Amino acid sequence: MYSLKIIQNKTRDMFNSTVLIFSGKSYMFNCCEGTQRNSADQGIRFKNINRIFLSSSERVCASGVWGVLMSRWELI
Repeated sequence: MYSLKIIQNKTRDMFNSTVLIFSGKSYMFNCCEGTQRNSADQGIRFKNINRIFLSSSERVCASGVWGVLMSRWELI
């Protein structure tokens, strides 16, 4: 069983982040600025995220990684 959730950013200049939940493990793709705030609005928690994948080496794809990692450490 799998689930796919898209964390939609409210600005046009940022990528959307995607969370794939497969066999109890969660994988995130593109962690942009505002991902942490938008996921709280949509009820998605970061406690079970195992890996974060970036589709590009640009700053815009990885600017929210530190916020996600800090919120994940608080929940453990």
